[in-house]
Amino acid sequence: MSTGDKLFIFKALGISTLFFIVVFSGFWYAINYYDLTLKQKQQFSQDEKLTSTANTLTQIINHRFALLYGVRAFVLSNPDYFDKQQNHPARDTANFFLKELYSSISDIRNVTIAPGGIHQYIYPDTEYAKMFGHNLLTDKRAHVHRKILQTIKDRKIGINGPYPLRQDGSLGLVARLPIYQKEKFWGFVTMVLDVSEMLKVAGLTSSDHLALRNTTTGDVFYGSAGTFAANPTITSITLPEGKWQITHTIVASGLSTSIKTTLLITIGLLALLSSSFLFFIFIRRRYLQSEIEKATKEITVQGEKLRESEEHLRTIFEAADNVAFVTTDLGGEGTIIRSFSPGAEKMFEYPAQEVIGQRVAILHPKRDWENFPTMQLALKQGKKGFSGESNLLRKSGEQFPVLFTIHPLRDSLGEVIGTLGVTFDITDRKHAEQERQTLKEQLHQKHKMEAVGYMAGGMAHNFNNNLAIILGNIELTQLKSQDPNVQELLKNAKVAIMRSKDLVNKIITYSRKGVQNKAPMLLLTIINETISLLGPTLPTTITLQKNIDPSCDSNFINADPSQIQEVLVNSINNAVQAMDEKGELIISLTPVELEEKDIPPQYEAIPGSYANLSIQDTGCGMPAEIVAKIFDPFFTTKEDYEGAGMGLSTVQGIVAQHGGLIKVSSILARGTIFNIYFPITNETAKETKPSNEDMPKGTERILFVDDDTTLANLGEQLLAKSGYQVTAMTSSQEALKLFQANPNQFDLVITDQTMPELTGAELIEKLKQINLKVPTILCTGFSSKVDEDKARELGLSAFMIKPLVLPELLQTIRQVLDGEKE
Repeated sequence: MSTGDKLFIFKALGISTLFFIVVFSGFWYAINYYDLTLKQKQQFSQDEKLTSTANTLTQIINHRFALLYGVRAFVLSNPDYFDKQQNHPARDTANFFLKELYSSISDIRNVTIAPGGIHQYIYPDTEYAKMFGHNLLTDKRAHVHRKILQTIKDRKIGINGPYPLRQDGSLGLVARLPIYQKEKFWGFVTMVLDVSEMLKVAGLTSSDHLALRNTTTGDVFYGSAGTFAANPTITSITLPEGKWQITHTIVASGLSTSIKTTLLITIGLLALLSSSFLFFIFIRRRYLQSEIEKATKEITVQGEKLRESEEHLRTIFEAADNVAFVTTDLGGEGTIIRSFSPGAEKMFEYPAQEVIGQRVAILHPKRDWENFPTMQLALKQGKKGFSGESNLLRKSGEQFPVLFTIHPLRDSLGEVIGTLGVTFDITDRKHAEQERQTLKEQLHQKHKMEAVGYMAGGMAHNFNNNLAIILGNIELTQLKSQDPNVQELLKNAKVAIMRSKDLVNKIITYSRKGVQNKAPMLLLTIINETISLLGPTLPTTITLQKNIDPSCDSNFINADPSQIQEVLVNSINNAVQAMDEKGELIISLTPVELEEKDIPPQYEAIPGSYANLSIQDTGCGMPAEIVAKIFDPFFTTKEDYEGAGMGLSTVQGIVAQHGGLIKVSSILARGTIFNIYFPITNETAKETKPSNEDMPKGTERILFVDDDTTLANLGEQLLAKSGYQVTAMTSSQEALKLFQANPNQFDLVITDQTMPELTGAELIEKLKQINLKVPTILCTGFSSKVDEDKARELGLSAFMIKPLVLPELLQTIRQVLDGEKE
């Protein structure tokens, strides 16, 4: 048996098997689909039954509630019922009426009239005689008592239950309707309803796997609560008392397992017989054809393979419009183009008839021409080919990057007679690589900024503590010295301290951890104020031009005015220096809408409405490599005495803190544009009160905690000079123990945040557990854990940043203490 025959047998066997599988699978699906359809019909029938009987049940329950209203009307129409004597002749009339009501409806198990909440008229007497004299208003069962009171308050029917009625497991509901006489509660009409009997009257039985519940209270009146958890069909019932739900579990039988098995076995046998017959036909047909095929196969196989190969190559040559195929010869004085594929026409922008017969050099830059002889010689000497990346030329003269492979073409003797060049245009890939590299550099810049930010934040705490010590000693000396000359010197030193504090705040702002006093403000107002401030200082050789979009008159941003002014001052000064004090300075403000694609990845801004503050100069401009570094801390192109390189770093930190971003474009010898974007807010500005230098005094008892001994001593002396009774502690644990010993001995606690053992926030939390009302002030030179928002969450009375200025500290202490007294 030949290999072809074996393959044909396997093929026939495969087709026959596939036929069997398809036929059997089709009938399997049909049977199961029919079974599913049958079950769905059964389910639909049961759902219709549930909906119909639920409507009937609604009518039954509403009818029973209507009877309650009828009994109440019957009572209200007979004033004798309001007599509180139990043996009043009206009782006989009431019993007769209730007996008739009880006897006429099978699901009513008891009807009662209870004046003042005490059962008096009960039917049937023999079964419920023990209920005589029972006071519903004093019922000790909490759920009953609560429902009774709610029913009286709502003045409508209230439901209690379920309760067991008989030994057969019947469940009952107690429906109560309050009776009011002249807007004063008189008593109840109550009715006990047999839920099982009502469901039976409605056409529902236990075989339906039923459950009934009140959706307001969650009480299950019938069946099991688990029935609702099984994803059943649920129908709602709307009643005067509220919404109820009724459900049942679908029991759909469908086809029996035995019937399905019998059908599948029968169909399987039929499919097996059919596939066997099909296999026989395939084998018989193959036998008749095999002799003819053997006679012709050897003659045609080689020619067919050659034609298929040529056709395949021609199809690829013509269909691949994104690949260039170019064949050349290696004879004569140069390498001549012999064929030019449609893909090559598209890539090089030449029509084929224009380049065929031309030297291949027209597709290469001149720098490649000198390599042609060497490549031709290498191919003739047996080199299999060349591949790599290069740049080629389009007809327009544009150079573009390619990935190429050159294969030698040989004649029947094996001699190299030409080349086949396969070329791919990789312009898009190069652009993508460039974009990835740009993104990588931007992310690297962001990570570098974050690292420097962490370092700056750590330095700020220690530096602010040192400033606090210097400032505290200066203010203490001011309080002790009366010499005017000394006071003047101390005042100058204090000014220097405050400037240093501002510098630290700039470092903290750069680290993205600074405490900001943000509020809605008009950006245009700050621009006008800053221009007014800097205008007189600008050289007269600089022309200042201001372009403001009229819509910006009402655009607010949520910002710290001093920091926004810092951004303007730094940016304007940089522009002036770049112009060497001669040129044109243009300040513009326009509203813009930014999309996700407009936001560089190093910024955490979000798409939306922004105010675009543009600062443009006609200075010397910057190359791209300088633009990429201008926001790096301590980077500067100026002389050492002209700047420390923190100006633009601070600008970037402030803008990022305000949810904005910066874009810079610069052209050498033409100038630079800084486009600064701040998000626009819908809030409006609030009025602020000016600060003062008053130093109010007091006599209260203060616990002052700081792990720095010098700061603790300074705090004690400064506050003591203002009349306060101060206890200074350098250990937060010891301060906690002292407070625990007598929680009422201090009127105020002032603590540093960054301390060993317990931080200031942790210490205050423990103090609040001992005495919730104790006023507290938290101070810090820098903390990544606590800011003003976090301080409010902790319930602090005040939050202050070091170094503490004495007037501000004393005013804050008085505000806290006086606020507690109020």
